[in-house]
Amino acid sequence: MSDDRTDLPLGLAFATVNSGDHVVARPSQIEVSLQGEAFDIYADEWKLNARITLKVAPLRALMAPELQVGLTMTLCHVARNRSPAVLSNLSSILKDYAKRVNPGKPIANWWVVDLQNYRETLIQRFGHEGYLRTLRAFLKDWYSLRYPGIDRKVYEALKEMTFKGYESGRAVRSMDPKKGPLEPTELHNLSQRHSIRIRTGHTRLGAIFAQPIPHRHGSPPQSERQSQVQGS
Repeated sequence: MSDDRTDLPLGLAFATVNSGDHVVARPSQIEVSLQGEAFDIYADEWKLNARITLKVAPLRALMAPELQVGLTMTLCHVARNRSPAVLSNLSSILKDYAKRVNPGKPIANWWVVDLQNYRETLIQRFGHEGYLRTLRAFLKDWYSLRYPGIDRKVYEALKEMTFKGYESGRAVRSMDPKKGPLEPTELHNLSQRHSIRIRTGHTRLGAIFAQPIPHRHGSPPQSERQSQVQGS
Protein backbone atom coordinates (compact mmCIF):
# COMPACT_ATOMS: atom_id res chain seq x y z
CA MET A 1 0.00 0.00 0.00
CA SER A 2 1.18 3.50 -0.70
CA ASP A 3 0.02 4.96 2.60
CA ASP A 4 -0.39 3.72 6.17
CA ARG A 5 -3.58 1.84 6.90
CA THR A 6 -5.23 0.83 10.16
CA ASP A 7 -4.75 -2.90 10.74
CA LEU A 8 -7.13 -3.39 13.67
CA PRO A 9 -9.81 -1.29 15.37
CA LEU A 10 -9.00 0.18 18.76
CA GLY A 11 -10.78 -0.45 22.04
CA LEU A 12 -11.56 -4.15 21.62
CA ALA A 13 -12.83 -6.31 24.44
CA PHE A 14 -12.52 -10.09 24.37
CA ALA A 15 -15.30 -12.66 24.57
CA THR A 16 -14.86 -16.29 25.56
CA VAL A 17 -16.21 -19.00 23.30
CA ASN A 18 -16.52 -22.67 24.13
CA SER A 19 -14.58 -24.75 21.63
CA GLY A 20 -14.78 -28.43 22.47
CA ASP A 21 -13.19 -29.05 25.87
CA HIS A 22 -11.52 -25.66 26.21
CA VAL A 23 -12.39 -21.99 26.17
CA VAL A 24 -10.84 -19.63 23.65
CA ALA A 25 -10.87 -15.85 23.55
CA ARG A 26 -11.97 -13.91 20.51
CA PRO A 27 -12.28 -10.16 19.93
CA SER A 28 -15.62 -8.62 20.82
CA GLN A 29 -16.88 -5.18 19.92
CA ILE A 30 -20.51 -4.16 20.34
CA GLU A 31 -21.96 -1.67 17.89
CA VAL A 32 -25.50 -0.46 17.22
CA SER A 33 -27.22 -0.53 13.84
CA LEU A 34 -28.99 2.49 12.38
CA GLN A 35 -32.28 1.04 13.62
CA GLY A 36 -31.07 0.48 17.18
CA GLU A 37 -30.08 -3.20 17.26
CA ALA A 38 -26.86 -4.08 19.11
CA PHE A 39 -24.52 -6.52 17.40
CA ASP A 40 -21.02 -7.89 17.94
CA ILE A 41 -18.94 -7.11 14.86
CA TYR A 42 -16.93 -10.33 15.30
CA ALA A 43 -20.02 -12.53 15.42
CA ASP A 44 -21.06 -14.57 12.39
CA GLU A 45 -24.42 -12.80 12.15
CA TRP A 46 -25.56 -9.25 12.85
CA LYS A 47 -29.18 -8.52 13.66
CA LEU A 48 -29.87 -5.13 12.05
CA ASN A 49 -33.60 -4.81 12.68
CA ALA A 50 -36.60 -7.02 13.42
CA ARG A 51 -36.60 -8.44 9.89
CA ILE A 52 -33.02 -8.37 8.60
CA THR A 53 -30.06 -10.31 9.96
CA LEU A 54 -26.84 -10.01 7.99
CA LYS A 55 -24.87 -13.26 7.67
CA VAL A 56 -21.32 -11.92 7.87
CA ALA A 57 -19.39 -15.21 7.99
CA PRO A 58 -20.10 -16.10 4.32
CA LEU A 59 -18.98 -12.61 3.27
CA ARG A 60 -15.72 -12.93 5.20
CA ALA A 61 -15.20 -16.30 3.50
CA LEU A 62 -15.23 -14.52 0.13
CA MET A 63 -12.08 -12.63 1.14
CA ALA A 64 -8.48 -13.66 1.75
CA PRO A 65 -7.47 -13.26 5.42
CA GLU A 66 -5.67 -9.97 4.77
CA LEU A 67 -8.91 -8.39 3.53
CA GLN A 68 -11.26 -9.67 6.21
CA VAL A 69 -10.61 -6.90 8.76
CA GLY A 70 -11.24 -4.18 6.20
CA LEU A 71 -14.38 -5.90 4.99
CA THR A 72 -15.76 -6.39 8.52
CA MET A 73 -15.06 -2.86 9.70
CA THR A 74 -16.47 -1.27 6.55
CA LEU A 75 -19.61 -3.39 6.80
CA CYS A 76 -19.88 -2.21 10.40
CA HIS A 77 -19.65 1.42 9.26
CA VAL A 78 -22.46 0.83 6.77
CA ALA A 79 -24.58 -0.92 9.43
CA ARG A 80 -24.24 2.05 11.78
CA ASN A 81 -25.04 4.69 9.19
CA ARG A 82 -27.31 3.20 6.53
CA SER A 83 -30.49 1.19 6.37
CA PRO A 84 -30.42 -2.61 6.80
CA ALA A 85 -31.78 -2.92 3.25
CA VAL A 86 -28.56 -1.35 1.93
CA LEU A 87 -26.48 -4.01 3.67
CA SER A 88 -28.77 -6.79 2.48
CA ASN A 89 -28.35 -5.57 -1.09
CA LEU A 90 -24.61 -5.15 -0.64
CA SER A 91 -24.31 -8.74 0.59
CA SER A 92 -25.87 -10.00 -2.65
CA ILE A 93 -23.59 -7.79 -4.73
CA LEU A 94 -20.40 -8.97 -3.00
CA LYS A 95 -21.43 -12.58 -3.60
CA ASP A 96 -22.21 -11.84 -7.24
CA TYR A 97 -18.86 -10.08 -7.74
CA ALA A 98 -16.94 -13.01 -6.24
CA LYS A 99 -18.87 -15.49 -8.38
CA ARG A 100 -18.26 -13.58 -11.61
CA VAL A 101 -14.71 -12.33 -11.08
CA ASN A 102 -13.04 -14.89 -8.82
CA PRO A 103 -15.12 -18.10 -8.89
CA GLY A 104 -14.07 -20.71 -6.37
CA LYS A 105 -11.25 -18.63 -4.85
CA PRO A 106 -11.13 -15.93 -2.16
CA ILE A 107 -10.63 -12.35 -3.27
CA ALA A 108 -7.02 -11.47 -2.45
CA ASN A 109 -6.97 -7.99 -4.04
CA TRP A 110 -9.30 -5.44 -5.51
CA TRP A 111 -7.96 -4.82 -9.01
CA VAL A 112 -9.09 -2.13 -11.45
CA VAL A 113 -9.15 -4.66 -14.31
CA ASP A 114 -11.45 -6.96 -12.32
CA LEU A 115 -13.86 -4.09 -11.64
CA GLN A 116 -13.83 -3.20 -15.34
CA ASN A 117 -14.54 -6.80 -16.32
CA TYR A 118 -17.35 -6.98 -13.79
CA ARG A 119 -18.82 -3.84 -15.29
CA GLU A 120 -18.94 -5.52 -18.70
CA THR A 121 -20.75 -8.56 -17.31
CA LEU A 122 -23.35 -6.29 -15.68
CA ILE A 123 -24.02 -4.42 -18.92
CA GLN A 124 -24.39 -7.69 -20.80
CA ARG A 125 -26.74 -9.13 -18.17
CA PHE A 126 -28.81 -6.11 -17.14
CA GLY A 127 -28.05 -3.23 -19.49
CA HIS A 128 -26.78 -1.09 -16.60
CA GLU A 129 -24.14 -1.08 -13.83
CA GLY A 130 -26.37 -0.69 -10.76
CA TYR A 131 -24.48 -3.33 -8.77
CA LEU A 132 -21.17 -1.60 -9.46
CA ARG A 133 -22.53 1.75 -8.26
CA THR A 134 -23.25 0.19 -4.88
CA LEU A 135 -19.95 -1.69 -4.79
CA ARG A 136 -18.01 1.47 -5.68
CA ALA A 137 -19.56 3.38 -2.76
CA PHE A 138 -18.63 0.54 -0.41
CA LEU A 139 -15.01 0.34 -1.62
CA LYS A 140 -14.62 4.13 -1.39
CA ASP A 141 -15.85 3.96 2.22
CA TRP A 142 -13.37 1.14 2.86
CA TYR A 143 -10.48 3.25 1.62
CA SER A 144 -11.63 6.42 3.40
CA LEU A 145 -11.87 4.55 6.71
CA ARG A 146 -8.19 3.63 6.26
CA TYR A 147 -8.53 -0.11 6.67
CA PRO A 148 -6.17 -2.33 4.67
CA GLY A 149 -7.28 -3.76 1.36
CA ILE A 150 -7.85 -0.90 -1.11
CA ASP A 151 -4.89 0.48 -3.02
CA ARG A 152 -4.80 4.20 -3.75
CA LYS A 153 -4.74 3.51 -7.50
CA VAL A 154 -7.96 1.55 -7.18
CA TYR A 155 -9.53 4.34 -5.14
CA GLU A 156 -8.57 6.95 -7.75
CA ALA A 157 -10.00 4.75 -10.51
CA LEU A 158 -13.25 4.40 -8.54
CA LYS A 159 -13.49 8.18 -8.16
CA GLU A 160 -13.05 8.69 -11.91
CA MET A 161 -15.54 5.98 -12.84
CA THR A 162 -18.68 7.17 -14.65
CA PHE A 163 -21.78 5.10 -15.32
CA LYS A 164 -24.28 4.75 -18.10
CA GLY A 165 -27.85 5.64 -17.38
CA TYR A 166 -30.34 2.82 -17.02
CA GLU A 167 -31.01 1.50 -20.49
CA SER A 168 -34.55 2.47 -21.40
CA GLY A 169 -36.47 0.42 -23.93
CA ARG A 170 -34.44 -2.75 -23.41
CA ALA A 171 -37.52 -4.94 -22.95
CA VAL A 172 -39.33 -3.16 -25.80
CA ARG A 173 -36.50 -3.75 -28.26
CA SER A 174 -36.29 -7.40 -27.26
CA MET A 175 -40.07 -7.78 -27.84
CA ASP A 176 -40.26 -9.70 -24.58
CA PRO A 177 -43.81 -11.16 -24.40
CA LYS A 178 -44.07 -10.42 -20.66
CA LYS A 179 -42.00 -7.25 -20.25
CA GLY A 180 -42.08 -5.88 -23.77
CA PRO A 181 -44.44 -3.38 -25.44
CA LEU A 182 -48.18 -3.49 -24.87
CA GLU A 183 -50.34 -4.34 -27.84
CA PRO A 184 -52.91 -1.73 -29.05
CA THR A 185 -55.78 -3.64 -27.42
CA GLU A 186 -53.92 -3.76 -24.12
CA LEU A 187 -53.17 -0.02 -24.24
CA HIS A 188 -56.83 0.72 -24.99
CA ASN A 189 -58.09 -1.44 -22.10
CA LEU A 190 -55.52 0.04 -19.72
CA SER A 191 -56.54 3.57 -20.70
CA GLN A 192 -60.22 2.75 -20.17
CA ARG A 193 -59.56 1.36 -16.67
CA HIS A 194 -57.53 4.44 -15.84
CA SER A 195 -60.35 6.79 -16.93
CA ILE A 196 -62.97 4.86 -14.95
CA ARG A 197 -60.83 4.92 -11.80
CA ILE A 198 -60.29 8.67 -12.07
CA ARG A 199 -64.02 9.36 -12.53
CA THR A 200 -64.90 7.24 -9.51
CA GLY A 201 -62.17 8.74 -7.32
CA HIS A 202 -59.89 5.67 -7.29
CA THR A 203 -56.74 7.38 -8.47
CA ARG A 204 -54.09 5.51 -6.50
CA LEU A 205 -51.58 3.81 -8.78
CA GLY A 206 -52.01 0.59 -6.85
CA ALA A 207 -55.76 0.64 -7.54
CA ILE A 208 -55.31 1.52 -11.21
CA PHE A 209 -52.90 -1.29 -11.91
CA ALA A 210 -54.18 -3.88 -9.45
CA GLN A 211 -56.19 -5.73 -12.06
CA PRO A 212 -54.22 -7.96 -14.43
CA ILE A 213 -53.54 -6.72 -17.92
CA PRO A 214 -55.64 -8.57 -20.50
CA HIS A 215 -54.23 -11.59 -22.30
CA ARG A 216 -51.03 -11.14 -24.24
CA HIS A 217 -49.68 -13.35 -27.02
CA GLY A 218 -52.04 -16.30 -26.81
CA SER A 219 -55.72 -17.26 -26.69
CA PRO A 220 -58.22 -14.97 -24.98
CA PRO A 221 -59.32 -15.85 -21.47
CA GLN A 222 -62.27 -18.19 -20.89
CA SER A 223 -64.75 -15.39 -20.09
CA GLU A 224 -63.96 -13.63 -23.36
CA ARG A 225 -64.30 -16.85 -25.36
CA GLN A 226 -67.70 -17.45 -23.80
CA SER A 227 -68.91 -13.94 -24.67
CA GLN A 228 -67.73 -14.43 -28.25
CA VAL A 229 -69.70 -17.69 -28.52
CA GLN A 230 -72.85 -16.11 -27.06
CA GLY A 231 -72.64 -13.16 -29.42
CA SER A 232 -72.11 -15.29 -32.53
